[in-house]
Amino acid sequence: MKRKPIPQSYTSDTGIAYYWHYTPGSKNTPPRAELSIDAPLPFEFRLDHESKPQKIAKWLGFATEFQTGDPAFDGKVYIDSDDPRFCENLSHIQGLRKAVLDLFGHNIKTLSLSGGRLCAEIAKPTMHLSVTDLDRMLDDMVQFKRQMQATASPDQVPFKSMKRQLSQQFKLFFLGSLIAGGAAFIYDGFMQGYTIVPQMQLLAMSLKIWLAAMLGLLILVGIIFHRSSYGCDALGYLFSTGLIGIMLCSYGALYNINIHCDASPARIFTEPVVDRYVTHGRRGSTHYHVSVVDWHGNGTYSMSTGSAIYYAAVPRRTNMRFYTHSGHLGFEWIQLYEVLSK
Repeated sequence: MKRKPIPQSYTSDTGIAYYWHYTPGSKNTPPRAELSIDAPLPFEFRLDHESKPQKIAKWLGFATEFQTGDPAFDGKVYIDSDDPRFCENLSHIQGLRKAVLDLFGHNIKTLSLSGGRLCAEIAKPTMHLSVTDLDRMLDDMVQFKRQMQATASPDQVPFKSMKRQLSQQFKLFFLGSLIAGGAAFIYDGFMQGYTIVPQMQLLAMSLKIWLAAMLGLLILVGIIFHRSSYGCDALGYLFSTGLIGIMLCSYGALYNINIHCDASPARIFTEPVVDRYVTHGRRGSTHYHVSVVDWHGNGTYSMSTGSAIYYAAVPRRTNMRFYTHSGHLGFEWIQLYEVLSK
């Protein structure tokens, strides 16, 4: 089970109250550390080191980033915010830009403000920061907070970006597609036990649906986020989780529609076993295969089986009987097969 960060509050030697969140790494995830201070400010933003994917997304028109007019700042920092007041402050106040660049020079990966908390994600996380690094980061964060407080009016309403909320909905949608597609793939392949005979044709149709869905989603992301900096987030979610999830969903949908909506009668074929062989996976797994004469008259048909069928199917001494259906979508599938002695 993935361990969640436990927020812990501390006070520095200089009297600054702060929070430290550390999540140890696991086999598939790197460690994560976050330093934060209370900052009840009516702004919303995230600042990152500008990456190549973000530059590509802007160049392709999937995102629009606010530019401060300071080349030294704009070339290094990606402003992930649609808050016009924050962007205006960042453009007009040089001290804010300097504070951000100073923080990024102190091993900071991301600086964000949301929910009344100013957070700095550490680029190279460790369980504890040195006293020198901690005091330096906190001083710069407090300086940044004070400059932001000076620009906020007492009656200013906190900014909430609709595009940011939409990007989070995209994230949930793509994550859901990955979970649903993965569950369908496991259920189809390991629990139902049915075999699609023209497997490559089913994969080809799944690929066409996947390409159409990806193209449609890319167009949708471009239409919704082309004037927002959050387009990079939506595009990242699409390619990190949606890419695989949509492919699995398209395959699972075709597989289940073809089988469970099929009302065709069973056809019975009895063919001799001509060969059997074993393959091994990278992690030491063993896979059993049996080849029979193809009942369509196209040479031989090979299929993956369990070990019991493999050892019972002796070449030239046994036959196999297949119960097949034509399939609702035209993909023939095997409902049942058994080994018969000659």
